[in-house]
Amino acid sequence: MGKRHNAENDMGFIDKTGKKNHNINDWVHGMASLISTSPTGGTTEHHLTYSFTYNCKMTTLKPYQLLRAYSSDGSIVSGRSHEMDNDYELFEIRYCDEKRNVLKKKVERKREDDT
Repeated sequence: MGKRHNAENDMGFIDKTGKKNHNINDWVHGMASLISTSPTGGTTEHHLTYSFTYNCKMTTLKPYQLLRAYSSDGSIVSGRSHEMDNDYELFEIRYCDEKRNVLKKKVERKREDDT
């Protein structure tokens, strides 16, 4: 039989300052539904599912923070992999044109007046 771990000793993680942070890794899971209207009057329903834990912003032990949205004709990916305080290190949009060719756009963030 395996050795039982004391849960109190396992709680928390080492944060980006090198100190033990005792926050629990709570995850929020959800779904948002959006309806878009085209210029011709048609509507399309889009669904965004997500899982998020704020602790990924607090420790280098969890390097990837991603927000991904998918629809039938496009996607948006936003997040970071190396720069701890840059939520937009990765930002890409992919979508289909009128001929159903997939186009990929890299988005550059521009800050004005620290906003």
